[in-house]
Amino acid sequence: MNVFISYSDADAVLARELADVLEHEGFEVWRPEQDVMPGDNWAAQLAQALESSSAMVVLLTRSSVESRAVKHEIEYGLANRRFKGRLVPVLIGQPDKWRASFPWILRRLKMVRLPSRNPSRHFQKIADALKAAA
Repeated sequence: MNVFISYSDADAVLARELADVLEHEGFEVWRPEQDVMPGDNWAAQLAQALESSSAMVVLLTRSSVESRAVKHEIEYGLANRRFKGRLVPVLIGQPDKWRASFPWILRRLKMVRLPSRNPSRHFQKIADALKAAA
């Protein structure tokens, strides 16, 4: 299964750690830091990555819910039948003040909740959710 991870630039380290875990579990993950070369058309590469993915993980953090790019990626995932049952929102931390900022429809999906402290210790939950959706 090809997995697209949607995240804000502020969460790039978390996204790389998640990609490592998912690849260890046998998933293919688009990694823009490796897959987009200098001079490449970023938008075209992003579109190609979304088109070739069969699942999407959305890291929901304070910074990602404010990211226009993350919102567009979520809209794409929700509108595309290929991601039905395979769009996994991952809520990191206690979003008391910013939860209202992320798309309401994500609240209707089964969400993986991770603590704000050392969330990468719990990334296996995300791999398990993707395996269950396969």
